[in-house]
Amino acid sequence: MGESVSHTFCPEEGLVVAPPEKGRMLVLTNRRIIAFGQSDGMRQTLLLPVEEVKAVSVNVGHRSKGALFQGGLMVVAAVFFYVLLAYWLTGRIDGPTVPIIRMDLVAFVVFLAVLTGVAMLAQVYFAKPDGEVTFQGEGVKLTFPFRGETAEADIYQVVNTAFAARQTVVGDPSVITK
Repeated sequence: MGESVSHTFCPEEGLVVAPPEKGRMLVLTNRRIIAFGQSDGMRQTLLLPVEEVKAVSVNVGHRSKGALFQGGLMVVAAVFFYVLLAYWLTGRIDGPTVPIIRMDLVAFVVFLAVLTGVAMLAQVYFAKPDGEVTFQGEGVKLTFPFRGETAEADIYQVVNTAFAARQTVVGDPSVITK
């Protein structure tokens, strides 16, 4: 019996009909789980035979409105802190000015520090994936991130099909699949 593709999963779109030309992708066949990605600037392909899959973990983290509100308050507080400190420092410290933007050097450094803090907060908040699926075998662990509600709903279909394929390959008659 030959190998056939049952699902193609992309991190943002979920299940897709045709594989994308580039980017991360998880392909499930009746014999293997194949993850295509990039790590340290190099293309990476990970293969895991379905009969090696012993456990699967799906971790889903949702961003709450409270966290968004908290992040917004932090940005507003940072801007307020900048304005307050910059104007207070401008009258007290007589230092050099940045020529092009005509801003005191100390106020400019405070502005850069606040801007860096906002950028770090945005990177932590927006760059984090919504979830990840981890296929575990004996001595093998394949982790694949996903993002969005569609991908979250579709990943469970991929996991269930992977276990059905595993049962078919292993031939365990005690498990009934739909």
